[in-house]
Amino acid sequence: QEGDFSQTEAALFELIDAFAAYDEWKFKAFLLLVECYIELEDWFQARTTAQSLLDNVSEDQIQKGAQEQLARINELEAQALAPAPTLIDSLPGTESHPLDLTPDNQ
Repeated sequence: QEGDFSQTEAALFELIDAFAAYDEWKFKAFLLLVECYIELEDWFQARTTAQSLLDNVSEDQIQKGAQEQLARINELEAQALAPAPTLIDSLPGTESHPLDLTPDNQ
């Protein structure tokens, strides 16, 4: 499936080059490119491309799309970077009371 997004990325760059004089189509292609990077989990490229749209394009539809994609990137990246649950996390009774490993005399 990742190969499909790599091919999509290449096709979008061709579209951007072919329609460089048509801002609306070019900007929409960049929004699709952000989506492509999200699917590839390339958070850096996704964030950089979305931020570039926010910084350089004043059209409301593009601004809204880029803001929504940045929010999605932040959410997905946080999920991807969240620590995985440990064995201790799955023990009964540890959900609301973390295991206290400090000695009794402290």
